[in-house]
Amino acid sequence: MNAQTDKIAFIGLGNMGFPMAGHLAKAGYEVRVYDGDAEKTGSHAAEFATEPMASAAEAVEGCSVLITMLPDVRIVKSVLEDVEEQLKKGSISLFIDMSSSDPVETRILGQTLADKNIPMIDAPVSGGVARALTAELAIMAGGDDTTFKRAEPILQTMGQNIFHVGPQGCGQAMKALNNLASATGLLIASEVVTSAEKFGIDAEMAVDVLNKSTGRNNSTETKFKQQILSKKFASGFAMNLMTKDLQAAINLTNHVNSDARLGEKSLELWKSALEQLGNHPDHTDIARWIDENSNGSKKS
Repeated sequence: MNAQTDKIAFIGLGNMGFPMAGHLAKAGYEVRVYDGDAEKTGSHAAEFATEPMASAAEAVEGCSVLITMLPDVRIVKSVLEDVEEQLKKGSISLFIDMSSSDPVETRILGQTLADKNIPMIDAPVSGGVARALTAELAIMAGGDDTTFKRAEPILQTMGQNIFHVGPQGCGQAMKALNNLASATGLLIASEVVTSAEKFGIDAEMAVDVLNKSTGRNNSTETKFKQQILSKKFASGFAMNLMTKDLQAAINLTNHVNSDARLGEKSLELWKSALEQLGNHPDHTDIARWIDENSNGSKKS
């Protein structure tokens, strides 16, 4: 099948999923969307030329491709249960889970679906809302070669760098590990910039130096001036979701008996920040938490 014949159901979109679905519609796919927030679904569907549906089951009816982008594998399983009758009809020839989930549980889910003749690719993304809007996401896909080739044109519509990283679950594993590296990089950069400022170095100057030196990372380049020093703290990726991904990464390192002492400490600090900040903080609020701790207002 191709863009002229595939009908796609995209469920659980969120801030990133709506523009991703829009790119599919722009490429010629017929795209039905469903999200728990009906008002948001309606307005975004109109903006991105997709068709809003009243339920997951209604969205999946008659579609050949099902895409989910949900908080975790438990919710993915719940949605699959909701659309079980539609799946039994056999029209779905490809399931793409673009959620950030547990890789071990995803592998089990993939086998369960394979037993029902529903090929699955796990294909989480990296790049945030900004790259979702421009279709420049990095997409990490796990699954067999045949299923990946079937999914590849669809993935290429939404992302710029498509990686087939291995068999089922490897996409989720790579995403969790990527976020562990990213979150730990943001954490140490926050400590460094805070310390520099307390010694008398202008924070923007510290970031400029890091970005021209070996200490640079994604956070110093794309988050500090844009979200942290500007006091916006509105990247569109919540701290609880980041912490969830870090837990998945540490679960994975434990599963494969890998030494991850720094990662475990990073997770510990992120959990402390999430507990102390409250009110659904953005993940970039970790820098604010570091600053508050440095000023003695909070101690973990």
